Amino acid sequence: YRKIKAANKAYLRHVATVHRADDLMPQAGWRPKVVDLEKAWVWEYEPSGHEFRVLVEAVEVLGRAMQTLHAKAERKRKEDEERKSRHAEERERIRLALEDDRLQRQVAQELTAARAHAAQ
Repeated sequence: YRKIKAANKAYLRHVATVHRADDLMPQAGWRPKVVDLEKAWVWEYEPSGHEFRVLVEAVEVLGRAMQTLHAKAERKRKEDEERKSRHAEERERIRLALEDDRLQRQVAQELTAARAHAAQ
């Protein structure tokens, strides 16, 4: 692409939402211009030029950074799931222990009542 309209949906979704995107675009070689009465970002360099190679390298670096970010986010999501699962298992273990204790006390109470009734 040599021209991107600032109102372009893909630009708005993927680039404009980045903090200080208006500062990033010129650093990446894009220049703001008014084209057909609309703001646009225009690439004025040749694909064989140094600026283009820098942009390609920046895209590769950002791609690797995104992969790292996604991997970290996925690892955190899995850790959170495992922690929640362990927590749920512990809660269930405690609930079962409390239920077992309640039943044991109920049986002991009934046994005590039966012995008292038999002693009379």
